[in-house]
Amino acid sequence: MLLFWDLKALLNSLFVTVFVFSFLGQKEPVKIDDFRDSLVLYTDVGFSTAPFQISYPYPTGFSKIQYKNNFRTIIGIGFAYKWLSFRIGLPLQDRIKSDVLYGKTKQLNFNADYSFKKYYIDLEFRSLVGYAIKDAYKWDSTLSSETPNKILPNASALNFGLNGYYFHNKQFKMPALIGRRSHYNGEVRSLSLRLSLNVFGIDNDHVSFTPIPLQLQNNSITRISRLESFEIGLIPGYVYVNRIKNWQFSGIMGVGGVIQAKYYSHDGISRGFLGLAPRFDVHLAGGYSCKSFFVFVLTDFDNKSLAFYNLKYSHNFYSIKIAGGYRFSQPKKLSKLIN
Repeated sequence: MLLFWDLKALLNSLFVTVFVFSFLGQKEPVKIDDFRDSLVLYTDVGFSTAPFQISYPYPTGFSKIQYKNNFRTIIGIGFAYKWLSFRIGLPLQDRIKSDVLYGKTKQLNFNADYSFKKYYIDLEFRSLVGYAIKDAYKWDSTLSSETPNKILPNASALNFGLNGYYFHNKQFKMPALIGRRSHYNGEVRSLSLRLSLNVFGIDNDHVSFTPIPLQLQNNSITRISRLESFEIGLIPGYVYVNRIKNWQFSGIMGVGGVIQAKYYSHDGISRGFLGLAPRFDVHLAGGYSCKSFFVFVLTDFDNKSLAFYNLKYSHNFYSIKIAGGYRFSQPKKLSKLIN
């Protein structure tokens, strides 16, 4: 059985996006100050979290179950010089939320990227184990307002994404947005097109994500223990960057759609479907950058979703961090070693 979201509305949104953005592209060259020949030492502090929710018209009156992870602040330390770059990230403190209320979440993030002319490739892997159902005391008599959440220590979430960006303006360079090795000298605008390939989902080790009081024995969709999707799609977007008196701000906004091959499991049984889903692309950055140092605030938002009949699963991956570094003049000894 094919389960499709509103195909007409999705195609209309894609058409409007491309039509409007076609008037906003910029082809004039914009100079970029490049600091590849400087040794850059930097650090960053921030967090990444990934809450999700499952929506369904349960007969008990509840329509949404929220799942929260317990994240930790991460500090990163690294350096960059010419083609060589290295960064290590370490937990800065204990988990932000109480272990009693939200349990313990084991989290692993990995990112790699490469920029070449008009193209930018980004690879991301995220794994989280340990979630809590928020305000589960409303239907679970074993909980109370003092301990309102139900902890699911084996609940896990996985997200693997491979994204390829094409920028219409050849003067647009993704690395210059974060200001580590380069920054802009003025305003630049560009159309963008993102080819997105993703594998994502959640698993609760053969135990239903839906609490027993909300399950319907004659409806297997309320007893799911695993959701997973493989998807590929296109997201047209628009990029804007400006730098005024050493202050630079930028944003990438896009909307598009993906084709999904998805399935859910319950009681050892799996069912698969095909469908469509909308997707958004949001990245924001801003800060201060001069020849010798930089300080930037970096944020990104990534939403994954799928639907089966009346059940909808939505997962939000977002992060924010502050990054700062110093650019040393070209070290002669290191230059001889690298070259």
